[in-house]
Amino acid sequence: MSLSIRKLVVIVLTVGIVILANLWAVTHWLDQAGVIEIARTAREHFLTGTSVAVITALLILLVNPRRARSGGSCPVCSSSLPRGAKYCPECGGRV
Repeated sequence: MSLSIRKLVVIVLTVGIVILANLWAVTHWLDQAGVIEIARTAREHFLTGTSVAVITALLILLVNPRRARSGGSCPVCSSSLPRGAKYCPECGGRV
C-alpha cells in the first residue's frame, strides 16, 4: 500500500469519526431550528404527489423494449430492421 493511499485512508477514517461524534449535536441543532418538523410537514403533504408525478414521468419516458431492440427502419419500404442488418429482410434493399 502506497503512502498516498495510507494518507487517504487516515483522512477518511478521521472525517468519519468526526462526523459520527457530531451526529447527535447536529441532530439536536436541527431539532432546535425546527428543520425536522418542516421535513415532516413536507413529507406528509408533498411526498406522495411528487413520487406519483416522478413515477408517471419515468413510465412515459421509458422506451418500448421492442423499439429499443430494433435496428431502425428500411429507407425503401419502411419496415423495421433487426439490429446489425445490412439488407432489409422484407424488400432486400441495402440499408
